[in-house]
Formats: sequence, structure tokens, C-alpha cells
Amino acid sequence: MSGHTASVISPCGINCTTCYAFQRSKNRCSGCRNQSGYKPNYCVVCKIVNCERLAMTLSGFCHECDQFPCARLKQLDKRYRNKY
Repeated sequence: MSGHTASVISPCGINCTTCYAFQRSKNRCSGCRNQSGYKPNYCVVCKIVNCERLAMTLSGFCHECDQFPCARLKQLDKRYRNKY
């Protein structure tokens, strides 16, 4: 996986380029993994991105966690299935 591709795939596995915050022109989100650039507050405080178990994985992806899929991912999945 190229560095650019890896940088737009969030820890939960969602492709940041599909997010409306990433696609907009004003205050465009720089993506979950990008340390610089603008991020909406809900991305900064994201419980998945900031998960202490995520920091223990080698890849930085949730699928490596021993609690995968956790309640946070199940809730995210449910929200995306209902809204999108």
C-alpha cells in the first residue's frame, strides 16, 4: 500500500476520501491519519482514532485488535448503515 493510500484509510477502515468533510472545499479535513492540516473537532476527539488499544497494533488498524469488532465499531457500522 502506498503512503498516500494508507494516509486516507482511517483506523476503522473507512476511506477518508468518501467523507463529506474530506471532499468539501472550505475547511477540508486532512484525514484521520494526517497529523497536520485541518480536522473537524469530531475527528480530533474520535474515540476510535484515540483508542488506547489501537496504539498497541502494529498496523494502526482496528482489525488487528483482540476486541475486534468492538462496541465502537459496531456503533459506527450501525450509524453508517442507517444514514448512508
